[in-house]
Amino acid sequence: MKQGLKIVFEDDWLIVVEKPSGLLTMATDKGREVTAYSMLYDYVLENAQQSGTSRNSRSGRNRYDQEQPRIFIVHRLDRDTSGLLVFAKDEETKRALQDNWEEAVQERKYIAILEGQINDDEGYIETWMYENPRSLMVHCYDMRPGDTPAKPPRKDWKYASSHCRKVKEIEIEGKP
Repeated sequence: MKQGLKIVFEDDWLIVVEKPSGLLTMATDKGREVTAYSMLYDYVLENAQQSGTSRNSRSGRNRYDQEQPRIFIVHRLDRDTSGLLVFAKDEETKRALQDNWEEAVQERKYIAILEGQINDDEGYIETWMYENPRSLMVHCYDMRPGDTPAKPPRKDWKYASSHCRKVKEIEIEGKP
């Protein structure tokens, strides 16, 4: 697939792809740029046309009388984040995964490359996260004294915590 979107798993219900950094998961209201969703949809549509399971453009039906192939986004990754994305091939599978997403995905691991001097080998970050429903941008807000995960300052804020650990320190051009 173009732009490095790689399929790592596919069956009758799911497609899992490896999304590179710099690619949006889905379109924003700002424009019609190429996204992981649009690339994968083109792939699914092309495969359906090659196998004869997509609609005939004149009659609106295919020879197997099936609907146009569809894919459904189960979750998103930020544009600058690379990683695995799960797409469902039907609404029932999408709902089943999304309804249980928080229980199924209890831990997420990220690797970041930082520049500069990191003083502590380990740390813990607690923050409030808010997703703007119009822009789909996520904003983070510092925890304040007295804040607890069970009682957010606003009802639409979610608690997020990250344990950070320095894995490796390297020197680049003589700088630690």
